[in-house]
This record gives sequence, C-alpha cells and structure tokens, in this order.
Amino acid sequence: SDIFNSVSGKIKCNVDKKTDVVSITVTDLDPLVCATIANMTCKKLQEFIIAYRTNKANIDYKYYKKLTAEAKSAYVKIRKQYVTLADANQDVTLPSYKAKEEDLEDEMQLKYNVYTAMTAQLQAAQAKLQEATPAFTIIESASVPVKPAGPKRLIISVAMMVLSFFVVSVWLLVKTK
Repeated sequence: SDIFNSVSGKIKCNVDKKTDVVSITVTDLDPLVCATIANMTCKKLQEFIIAYRTNKANIDYKYYKKLTAEAKSAYVKIRKQYVTLADANQDVTLPSYKAKEEDLEDEMQLKYNVYTAMTAQLQAAQAKLQEATPAFTIIESASVPVKPAGPKRLIISVAMMVLSFFVVSVWLLVKTK
C-alpha cells in the first residue's frame, strides 16, 4: 500500500469536459520512469474506458452468440433426422411416412428460420459493440524530459547563498559584541 500511495501521488489526470481530452502528468525523480508510468497509465485508462463503455453491448453480443450456437445445433440435429428419414423412406409412398417427412421438413424450416434470425441478431449486436467502442487518439505521447521539472537549482543556490550570508552576518555581529 505504501508503494501504491507513493506512485498514485505522482500521477495527475485532468479531463477537459469541453473537448474530452484527458491529460496525464507524472512527476518522479527518474525521467524514464515518468515516461513509462505515463504510457502504462494511458494504456490502462484506455482499457478501462473501453470495458466500461462496451459492457452492455458485450453482454448482449455474448448472449446472442450463445443463442445462435444453440439454434444452429438444433437446426443441424433436425436436419439430420429429416435426411435420415428421407433416405430410409425414399421409395415409400405410405401417407404416414409422407406426413412424418412433411412434419420434419416443416420443423427443419422453423429451426432454420430461428437460426437465420439469431444470426442477424448476432451481427446487429456485433455492429452495436463496434459502435459502442470508443476511439482514442494520442495527441502527444509520453516523452523523456530533457530538463528536470522539479526544484530549480539556480533558485535554491541563490536562496542558500542569501541565507548563509545572513547567518554568517548574524554570527559575526554576535561574536564581535
């Protein structure tokens, strides 16, 4: 948890609601670590947004995929029964066999219609999933900074010189009295 807290404190994420631009800023001592963390944060954020926005469409797609597979297996099963009956009773002209053959043919046609409808629904769900998936454009990728963004050495050096001047001056004044 200490590592998580230290890393999460170094990452800043700003969202511009007007333009939907997400800016990720990482601050650390090592510039290469900053660039790596920024790239990984960008990748994970994209994965999360895609999963969040496509959750319902993905559930629907999986459901229609399951229904399509079930409809296909039911159609294949009834087709095999029909073919077996038709092949076995090809020269038979009895009305009972003909009625059974017509019943199986009707049932096979119904199963085929269900399978065709489920395939259409599956394709519609796939299109909806594609439509719900957001597109990302990286405007400016993470780069290793050339100059440090942290404390300015010149300002710190000047401040230390002024502070040491005052400390030495006060020490000399106290010592001479």
